[in-house]
Amino acid sequence: MNQQDYSAIIRSPIGKLGILVNKHCLLRLDFLPEQARVRQPRNELAAEVVSQLQQYFEDPQFAFSIACDMEGTAYQRKVWNRLQAIRSGRCMTYSDVAEKLHSGARAVGGACRSNPVPIIVPCHRVISKSGVGGYDGDWGAGKVNIKKWLLNHEGVI
Repeated sequence: MNQQDYSAIIRSPIGKLGILVNKHCLLRLDFLPEQARVRQPRNELAAEVVSQLQQYFEDPQFAFSIACDMEGTAYQRKVWNRLQAIRSGRCMTYSDVAEKLHSGARAVGGACRSNPVPIIVPCHRVISKSGVGGYDGDWGAGKVNIKKWLLNHEGVI
């Protein structure tokens, strides 16, 4: 996605975030490279998303109340709905989520990787049995460090 397409780009404790909204809903929240230029919110909804993200970064118990329009398969939406039930400060393993959905852990991981609004739909709260696991399709230090920061922020690690 081109940086010009974002409704806002903000600095956060985990790096730059690109926010894309339409008139009614949040569509995407993307992790952007550090060289991305900050952009003030273009409309009221983008400003509200920015405000709620800032509140979360100040208070990990903050509960988001942003309408999201997340494109995905029926299965992905089922996983994303389940993730929203995991409260701040709590985690579930991929296999725990899979068991609740009568599915497989890899399929849950794939749905987490496809989450268009990370943080708000808290895929970071889903971990591996043997550790933190990947984040946003990345098993390297970059995005996994974001996941670790979020879990630390929420008091999990």
